[in-house]
Amino acid sequence: MKHVLAIVVLSMGCGGSSASLADDQPAEGTRGGPCYPNNTCNAGLACVASVCTESDAAAEETVADDTGAASVDSGAPVDAVSADADAAPSGPYAQTTFAAACDTLGDGTNVVGANGDDESSAKLPLPFAFKYFGVPVTQYSMTSNGFAQLWDAPSGSPSKTPDNVAIPASGGPSGMVAPFWDDLVPQFSEARAGTLGTAPNRRFVISWVHWTIKSETSTRLTFQAKFFETTNVIEFHYCAMAPDGNARATGSSATIGLQNLAGTAGVQISLNTTGAAPTGRALRFTP
Repeated sequence: MKHVLAIVVLSMGCGGSSASLADDQPAEGTRGGPCYPNNTCNAGLACVASVCTESDAAAEETVADDTGAASVDSGAPVDAVSADADAAPSGPYAQTTFAAACDTLGDGTNVVGANGDDESSAKLPLPFAFKYFGVPVTQYSMTSNGFAQLWDAPSGSPSKTPDNVAIPASGGPSGMVAPFWDDLVPQFSEARAGTLGTAPNRRFVISWVHWTIKSETSTRLTFQAKFFETTNVIEFHYCAMAPDGNARATGSSATIGLQNLAGTAGVQISLNTTGAAPTGRALRFTP
């Protein structure tokens, strides 16, 4: 049984004045303004990172690639952000919401150890230099439960816990990159990784393909985490979060966000929030 931490206080600030800026900010529930206390916004808007943004019905059309994942048919590069995207700085990363553009990893590698129930791969080398929360990291591990970890040293063992909690959590997985941390189980599923593009603008993609959520056997989830060379940008892409209308398929029992290597700081996008990860949404984290 999962034990979910219901209340947590995040301290993302760096000190200094806390003077109110309410007079200069959009109203609660409106575009660019804070979400209502129940994490909702006015019609046509979605609550992302506690800010009301346009719904990802975004004017871009999504199509299915050969894995059944959603991709964007807009003529733009796969790492291009929609001109209408809203950015909200938070801690060490600014967050942007835009339309998903999922990569097909036909030449990707099956990540051994991450294909079972509550399993994790060993530490594996990253394909290029990368910094996470400002720290150089050289290895990654992938778990079947919807998150990866980044590593800066040989010490430490990869986590495979299915019990999601809030971010940050000192007892949680260190160096965690969590596009959809939940209790996932394989159902003709794949855990894949691959590098696309050419230096110095490559992207390393980790992909969870056709996973289901424990006790929700109708769900089928495909999503990706992408790491970009040179810029150290991270993206989450939600390719197919099915079936439509299923609360758990869009995040009602999942944690979404980033956590530093010490477990002392992080960026939490969602904790057990329905609608946080619908099909076709993507999140970008820019350091």
